[in-house]
Amino acid sequence: MKTAICVLGTAATLAFGLTGTATAAVNAPKTAQTKTWKCQKPEGKKIKVTWERAKGRDWTWLSYVSNCSESKAIRLFVKNAAGKTYQRCVVAKPKSSGRKALKYSYSGISKVTVTNTCSG
Repeated sequence: MKTAICVLGTAATLAFGLTGTATAAVNAPKTAQTKTWKCQKPEGKKIKVTWERAKGRDWTWLSYVSNCSESKAIRLFVKNAAGKTYQRCVVAKPKSSGRKALKYSYSGISKVTVTNTCSG
């Protein structure tokens, strides 16, 4: 017999075997965050950026889809365990999409911006 239980947004399935013991398979809730920004050229087009921390890992998946006709710099501002903020930057080429694993030790992404260059 299988029973589905939802506890504070975390889905867990308990499977009871013949011995009466229980095993749990836990699926973490989706924690992906998405933002979009308008392109300068062509008008009306956008770049969409999605990021999600890999559960139990010290890296984050960064995905983007750019419909802009110019390169864009995706800047992530990251806080480390000591509370210091530093920057990671990924360049999205014109009219492209991509996915990258950004590895670092951190306690959270504090801000994501899209600009024309990684500096500044």
